[in-house]
Amino acid sequence: MLFSGIAYAMGTQPTGTDGATGGATGAVPFFAQPWFMIVIMVVIMYFFLWMPQKKERKRHAEKLKALKKGDKVITSGGIHGIVANAAGDPIKLKIADNVKIDVSKSAIAVVEPAKEESKEV
Repeated sequence: MLFSGIAYAMGTQPTGTDGATGGATGAVPFFAQPWFMIVIMVVIMYFFLWMPQKKERKRHAEKLKALKKGDKVITSGGIHGIVANAAGDPIKLKIADNVKIDVSKSAIAVVEPAKEESKEV
């Protein structure tokens, strides 16, 4: 009973057209529709998140494909080494003198190309 006076004062929702403007009451512009805003957010996420990640994955796959003997690599487990044999999968990785391990190509996180030794004349 305490709030019954407020409920009566609110009345019903207006329907039909607004007398002053001739348009429907509560009309929302096209670009402010909730579904339109969701579409815009998905497009923004695609261009700022998914597309750069896709390019980075492609670039990393190309580096792994071009892996050759002498390249310095870091595995996803943090092992630093030099590629001793890049034929096939797994590859041989030299991590110390007389120490070589087999590592799957998918475990390589960073590839640094072998530096060309400059010949002094």
